[in-house]
Amino acid sequence: MFYVGIVGSRNGADYKWFKKQVKSQLREWDIPLEDITIVSGGAPGIDSLAEQFAKEKDVPIIIFPANWDKYKLAAGPIRNTKIVNKITHLIAFPDPIKSIGTYGTIRKAKTKPNILVKIIKIIR
Repeated sequence: MFYVGIVGSRNGADYKWFKKQVKSQLREWDIPLEDITIVSGGAPGIDSLAEQFAKEKDVPIIIFPANWDKYKLAAGPIRNTKIVNKITHLIAFPDPIKSIGTYGTIRKAKTKPNILVKIIKIIR
């Protein structure tokens, strides 16, 4: 089983384009859909597209929502650390203008030698 983190901009992207990118990356890694669990953060944007993809493809998904009430500004980084600690692969969709949390997740994932990371920039 592979745990594929899908994270990115809260501004999201076109779902058809997003789906094509995810499927293409899974093929590049030679990972069939039936062997994955998607891991995401439950935020608007790319995270919600990951949820839609999981539902459409009948793929299990684990969501680590940020607890903003409890952790305030630390909630995002705490959630992102939980994601990185669970995944074997990361597909990240940062926005070229603002994606602080996405880039933080990428940095954390790159410190783990066992996590493969793919960055797909959203073109606006």
